Amino acid sequence: MLLWDMAVRILTTLAGNRAFADRNGLCFRYAALPDDSGASALDFSVESMSAVHEVGRQGALTGTGWR
Repeated sequence: MLLWDMAVRILTTLAGNRAFADRNGLCFRYAALPDDSGASALDFSVESMSAVHEVGRQGALTGTGWR
């Protein structure tokens, strides 16, 4: 249940930030891990964080990291 609660809070925060940006004429962008990346932002092991870093690095190099 803890992961579900965290996911709900994250989505609620993103929705609020998006609404704020829309109301104020701002561009809203976010970075996300692709579903097929195999990386988890909630696993803080060295292996997982290395995978998250690599996904982010590749997204920055290819320009696909922002949505």
